[in-house]
Amino acid sequence: MSLRQIASELVPVMVGTAGHVDHGKTALTKLLTGCDTDRLREEKERGLSIDLGFAPYCPEGRGLAGLVDVPGHRDFIRNMVAGAASIDVLMLIVAADDGVMPQTSEHLRIVKHLRNPRVMVVITKIDLVDSDWLALVVSDVGQLLSQHGFHDAPVVCASNTTLEGIESVREALNALISQVRREPDARAFRMNVERVFSVPGHGTVVTGIPISGVAAIDNTLELLPAGSTHSLRGIQNYRHAATTAEAHVCTALNLRGLDKDAVSRGMTLVAPGCYRATRSVLAHFVNDSSSTVVKRPARVLIHVGTSTIPATAWWLDTGDVPPGSEAFAEFRFASPVVVVAGDRFILRLPSPSLTVGGGTILASAERRARRRKSVSLPERLRAAHEHAERREFLAAALLAGDDPVVAGSDACARAHSAPTSADAAFCGLRDRGLLLRVPGGWIVQPRLAELAASVQVQVRHFHRTHGVTWGMSPPQVAELVGLPAEAGLALNDILTGQAELTVRHGRLGMESFRPRLGPRQKRLRDAIVQAVEAGGKAAPAQGDLAKQTGADKNEVHAIVSLLIEEGVAVPLGTNLMLREAYEDCRRTLMALFRTNATVDIGAFRRTAGLGRNLAAQFLEMQDAEGITRRVGNVRELVRPTGCRTGS
Repeated sequence: MSLRQIASELVPVMVGTAGHVDHGKTALTKLLTGCDTDRLREEKERGLSIDLGFAPYCPEGRGLAGLVDVPGHRDFIRNMVAGAASIDVLMLIVAADDGVMPQTSEHLRIVKHLRNPRVMVVITKIDLVDSDWLALVVSDVGQLLSQHGFHDAPVVCASNTTLEGIESVREALNALISQVRREPDARAFRMNVERVFSVPGHGTVVTGIPISGVAAIDNTLELLPAGSTHSLRGIQNYRHAATTAEAHVCTALNLRGLDKDAVSRGMTLVAPGCYRATRSVLAHFVNDSSSTVVKRPARVLIHVGTSTIPATAWWLDTGDVPPGSEAFAEFRFASPVVVVAGDRFILRLPSPSLTVGGGTILASAERRARRRKSVSLPERLRAAHEHAERREFLAAALLAGDDPVVAGSDACARAHSAPTSADAAFCGLRDRGLLLRVPGGWIVQPRLAELAASVQVQVRHFHRTHGVTWGMSPPQVAELVGLPAEAGLALNDILTGQAELTVRHGRLGMESFRPRLGPRQKRLRDAIVQAVEAGGKAAPAQGDLAKQTGADKNEVHAIVSLLIEEGVAVPLGTNLMLREAYEDCRRTLMALFRTNATVDIGAFRRTAGLGRNLAAQFLEMQDAEGITRRVGNVRELVRPTGCRTGS
C-alpha cells in the first residue's frame, strides 16, 4: 500500500527516537520509514542530526503514524526537547559498542517528564561487539529501565548495517503503537510551531503537531504571542493534501498573509479567542537530578512545547528544592508563551547546562503568587495538581489561577474552547459543586473564603473613605470582583456571613461597622428630614436641600444617600419623599386597582395629590419593581403589594 493510498488512514500516534549522539537513531529511522530525516546541509557534512526530522511510519495494518528523529548531541538538547513533547512511543537507541551514555539517561528522563510514553530500547551496532559484551550492555539497559520505572519495556538488538533484528524492531514497535490509548483533549485547536518555510507561489508554511482541536481549510487561526490572524489556505499531512488538521498528526499549514520572518519555532497557532500568551505560570515541579539543589530564586531554562524560555523560578511551599523532592513554583518568563493547564515542561539550569527535572503547568498567573501567599495557596495548588493528573484541566486552572471569579466574557479563554463548549464545561463543574453560577459569571466554590477575604480588605478600605454609608452597593461589589452590575445582589447573598461581611440596607459592609455621623452631620440629617417631611407629597428636589440647609452639596448628597439606604426616604427622580408619604401613595394606587382594571396617570395623581412629574416618577418605580405594567397610557396591576388603605 502506498503512502498516498493510506494517507487518509492516519493514526494519531507519534513515535520518537532518543539517545546519545552517533548511536544510530537516524539510520534506524531511514530503515523503518525509507526517509532520510537529516535535511540540513550541515547535518550531511557533520554526519549528525542537528534539528528534528519527521517521517511517516506505516505500522502493518494500521495506516500511517508519524516518527520524529531527535538530535542526540547535548549542544542541541533544546531541539531534542521540542520533538520529545509529542512522543507517544519512544525508541531509546543504545549503541552496543558504547553502551548507556550520558544522553541516553538524560533523554529518557526528558521524555518521561514530557509524555511518560510507552518505551522500547533498540540496541544497535551489534555487529561490532561479541556476545559477552552485548550481554553486559543488555544488563545495563535493563537497570536503566528499572531505575526509571519502565520494567516491562522490550529490548531488541539490531544492526543498521547487516539488518539483523530490524524486523524484530518493527514488530515490537507495531505492538506498542497498537497499545497507545489517548484520552481526547476537548480544547480548541492549538499547534506549537516547529518549522517555518516559504513555498514559491503559495507563501508561508508552518509545520507542527497539533495538540488539540481541529482546523479546516479557510478557518482563521491566531498566531501567538504576535496576535495576528490568518486564514488557512492549505493543509498537508505527511506531504499529502488534507482538508483538516487534527491532533497528534504531523501537519503543514499554508497560511494567507503571514510573512515567513514573522513566525518562528516556539510560537503557537490557535483558534482565535481561545488562548492567551502569558509571562508567568504556576506549576508543579519534580527535581529528579542525582545531586543538584535548585535554589530560590533560580535562573532556569524552561522547555515547554517547542519553546525554550529563560525564566526565574520561585518556590512557593519550600526554600530550596533538593534532589528527589518536589515543589510548587511560580515561573516568570523572559518572553510571553502560550501554555495551559496540563502542559508538561523540562527545567534545565543554564550554567552548568544540566537537566534537573520537570513538571506540569497548572495555570497562568499574571499576579505574583509569592506576594499574595496564604495558608490556602499550597492546598489549592495540590488540589489543582490532582485535577491536572486526571486530565481535568479546566478545574486545575480554576483552582490554581489568579482569580476565584470568572466573568462570562472570559469563559472561552479560560476553558480554551468555543462559547458553546466553554459553557458546557463550566456547567459540568457547577454540577460537580466546583463552581457557583452568578449573573454574568462564575465563582470557584472552593475559593469562596479567598474571595471573601479579598473583598473584606476592599470593604474595610471603603468604610474608611465612605464613613456616611452602610457599605458598598451591589453594582460596586460586582465591579470590585470583575463581574457585571447585575451580579451584585447574588454576590451579596453569597458573601453574607463570610469573613465578617453582612448586608444591611442593601449594602455590603463589615458586621461591626456603623455609619459615622459627627455632631454637624447629625444636625444636617435632622434638618434634611424636617425639610422633606415639610414638603410632604410635594417631595422637594434634592438640589434644593442644600439651599434650604445652607450645607455643602457633597455633604447633603452623602446624608441623602444614607437616608435612602436606611429606607427613611425614597428618591423619585431628583426629588426626595419620606417613606411614610411614599407608602401612602402606594396604598392609594392599590385602592384604585381594587375598583379599576387599569389606572391612568391623571386618576392617580388627582387621588394621591401629586404633581404630574412626581406621579410619573412614582408609577415608573412601580413598573421597575414589577408591581405594575404600562400598557399604552394606562397601568395594569401585576403584583399586589399587600398595602392597605388608611394608616
